[in-house]
Amino acid sequence: MLRVALPLVALTICCAGAFAQSSHRLSVPNVADDTPIQIRVAYIEFSRFPTISRETLSRLIDASTNVAKDKFGIEIRISELVILNADAVAKRMREMPEQITINELSRSYTLGSSKISLKHVLEMPDSIEQCLRNNGIPLKKLVSFVQLPEEKNFTYQELAEYLTAVAVKRYELIANDSASDGLPVVGGTPYNEWKMWQVLGYSNLPYEVVITNQPILSIERDHCSIHALLRGGLSIGGTTYSKKSKFGTYALFSIFPFVAENKGFLELNRGKKFTASEIGEYAGAYLVHEYGHMLFHLGHPFARDECVMNPAPDLNVRAWWASRSRGKCPIGSSPQMIPGAAQLSRIEYENSNKMLNPDP
Repeated sequence: MLRVALPLVALTICCAGAFAQSSHRLSVPNVADDTPIQIRVAYIEFSRFPTISRETLSRLIDASTNVAKDKFGIEIRISELVILNADAVAKRMREMPEQITINELSRSYTLGSSKISLKHVLEMPDSIEQCLRNNGIPLKKLVSFVQLPEEKNFTYQELAEYLTAVAVKRYELIANDSASDGLPVVGGTPYNEWKMWQVLGYSNLPYEVVITNQPILSIERDHCSIHALLRGGLSIGGTTYSKKSKFGTYALFSIFPFVAENKGFLELNRGKKFTASEIGEYAGAYLVHEYGHMLFHLGHPFARDECVMNPAPDLNVRAWWASRSRGKCPIGSSPQMIPGAAQLSRIEYENSNKMLNPDP
């Protein structure tokens, strides 16, 4: 795997920024007449990290379909379930024009390192502030989600500075812990990078849902997921463009926060490690959050604890689900619950009038 991944890291650092790009908003899929909704699932297993049994995987998927029916009124059927390893990711990445991989990974503050450089730490507040201002969520709701005292009237800049300090500290705590091979969680390969998984959607990846035990742990210049920043860049899931998905996007879901023991998890309020039964229940419920993005392009209704689309600010998924399991948050009940609120898009790269990414 290192033969494939290490050149990506080197190329990204030395050669980024040479290609123009344009963004194209994706249409919300029409799933009203698609009953049951057929979904292809891949579980990609990395040997460096704890995994789950096939029985637990089935339990997780079953729980997700049950919760999706309860929360969104939709019936989901798994038409295909395959088990893959890291070689499958490397193969798909080799299908990609190198320039796309280079340009996207160059936006990471964390690429290939378990420590964030001082230069990047100093850049982060301005980058996060600009991203927060552009995301359309009122500042008061963001401050409330972060659980800062509202009476102090935080500015965007102060919130960005706070998020930077928290993200850097927690990222380095998690990234420097040891994987099962004794090496740091992050280093040597780009598999921890959200941008790598985002690029994967431009390959011939033929699945609507990808579940993995690989930690998705990274911080980017152009992506300010506030809940991920509070977790040090650790994502439980994400939804992004996919060339081969029938919905135009695919949902990525990492079980790493449910199965691993990590020093950083104490700060993230996870509590004790989940049992196999709990992984099925809680991870399955959280996967429905990604279904909401993928199938309806729903946003994040921050401050609405009854909504499954309101993400967990930490890893206390038990408390997250306790407040959402009985809550009612119908589609259309608030601006972020309106289909299309997430404004998902695909990116095209162009160099000398030559399109570098495959046709959508």
